[in-house]
Amino acid sequence: MKSETRFINWLQHVSTLLPRLGLIMILIVVVALLIGLVLRLLSMRHLLKQKVTYLELTPPAFSDKTPQATQELFSVIHRLGSKRTWKDKLLKRYAVFGLEIMSTRELGIRYVVRIVDKQAATFEQTIHGYLPEVKVKKIENYLTGKLDKKQAAVVTFRQKEHFAYPLK
Repeated sequence: MKSETRFINWLQHVSTLLPRLGLIMILIVVVALLIGLVLRLLSMRHLLKQKVTYLELTPPAFSDKTPQATQELFSVIHRLGSKRTWKDKLLKRYAVFGLEIMSTRELGIRYVVRIVDKQAATFEQTIHGYLPEVKVKKIENYLTGKLDKKQAAVVTFRQKEHFAYPLK
């Protein structure tokens, strides 16, 4: 009898606490979502305000690099983008590279890299380590003027297979 009354008292106590615990859990989830949203907005603001450099890459006409060497180059570039300070990791700030192929009738096909100023020198050294003959030139942002929508096109390429497949 005594154990049954203790159990009934415990159940009554738990039943009064459950709504409060549920409310606390909901508040924790809402606060976590708000913090995530604020961090995302701050990260986007950081991306828009950071100083960037545009590099034009001119590779040699012929190269005898193997697919494995090219795969290593992209691995090094990926590691360069993943190096972040603890503050950047905490604030969910990521390094963003823009590797673009652009062409105009006047200048022909050009390879342009958009990179953060702090990482431009390291990126340049990485490229020269991979292919010493490549010419790297700093250029201005080529998209500052107005584009004629009838003559300009943006083409996005996506991988057909899983990203883990090698570049061979």
